[in-house]
Amino acid sequence: MKEYQVQKHRRPITLFLVDGLVLEGWVFLSEFAADHQGPEGLLDLMLDPTPFFPLELEDGSFRLVGKSGVAHARGAVEHHPEVPYELTWEVRVIFVGGDGLPGALHATLPPGQQRLQDYLSQVPPFLPLFTDQFQHVINLQHVREILPLTK
Repeated sequence: MKEYQVQKHRRPITLFLVDGLVLEGWVFLSEFAADHQGPEGLLDLMLDPTPFFPLELEDGSFRLVGKSGVAHARGAVEHHPEVPYELTWEVRVIFVGGDGLPGALHATLPPGQQRLQDYLSQVPPFLPLFTDQFQHVINLQHVREILPLTK
């Protein structure tokens, strides 16, 4: 039966739940993503239609975490060199509770639809936000506003 197993890799993650709880542990991501080249990433995990995902905690225990209760997840920055981005916006994401998270959004959009508003109107329920050290996956259900930052 081993030939039917999907090879998974353990990746560190920090989850910021809507009730204020912070969970640190590991998720398991596939060597190959279902809808793009390269390995499965944190965004792929959150966009998967299943409502829960397994999380291994530091003590070795497991729990199933509901995606709807995750305000945002933080993991290692994932580079996909085959995806060139033409646009970058520096923003601050403000969550419903008032906490803010600064970072960068990256996109490639067609001519005439290259505003931040155009990008946000077509993103899926989870949004990738990048900082110098991390990739955050933001659950848009828990976002109050996104503020563009000027340089």
